[in-house]
Amino acid sequence: MVYSNETELPKAMELGKKIKLEINKRHKILEIDIDGVFKNMLLLRKKKYAALKIVEQPDGQLLSQREVKGLDLVRRDWCPLSKDIGHKVLGEILSGAPREEVVERIHAHLMALRDAIKANQVPLDKFIITKGLTKNPKEYADAKNMPHVKVALDLIAKGKSVKSGDFVGYVVCKNSASSDAQLAQRAYDPAYVVAMQGGLELDLKWYLTNQILPPVARLIGPIEETDAVSRAKNTHEHARARCACACAPCGSVCGWPSADVVPACFILCSC
Repeated sequence: MVYSNETELPKAMELGKKIKLEINKRHKILEIDIDGVFKNMLLLRKKKYAALKIVEQPDGQLLSQREVKGLDLVRRDWCPLSKDIGHKVLGEILSGAPREEVVERIHAHLMALRDAIKANQVPLDKFIITKGLTKNPKEYADAKNMPHVKVALDLIAKGKSVKSGDFVGYVVCKNSASSDAQLAQRAYDPAYVVAMQGGLELDLKWYLTNQILPPVARLIGPIEETDAVSRAKNTHEHARARCACACAPCGSVCGWPSADVVPACFILCSC
């Protein structure tokens, strides 16, 4: 990737063609070509990025298309709720708006999500995590440590057919018998949770800690103002979130190891 420092497509393309020509002069077997021109880009690391790709239509009109490579948003092992908030955050980052405005909007999305979760306004299907089976469920030696395999075995015990190649959906619930129960033991088939009619409760703190905060933190990590704005506007609350890291009610959420994501952690904290 080459940063052209240009705001006009023809000038960016001209620079790209010059670089292409110079490089291809030195290589006879392989040649490079211009894959695309991006307007805005969030580059986290090699092969992990999101960008607005500029596409010129036959009539000369320029359109923007979002291109996402290697980010959590395109992986199956994140629930739809995680992907939804990730897309909203990413949309703000790539919007081209001033950083302060972007940060304000991101925080607004996070607070809206927090409030919706606390008010039980998020449907169950948004919490479903899906993972594929690479072999038959009974062939896994460590099924007790694999949530999707545990749920697959539960389904087989009920007479349902589950085999290698199938995708198994599950949700993570609280375990009334033991708060220290392994994750797999707290994974259930969503249909079973519905049938229990409130007998099983989703572990919302687990979802915030493991499904929402990590991908959001990775997306907003490069934005310095994410920490600064929250500290400036919520000085007292920010300090409280730091002090609360060791407290029992919200330790599972506020105890995130990186200080850079404490503002997001505070916003999402459900305690």
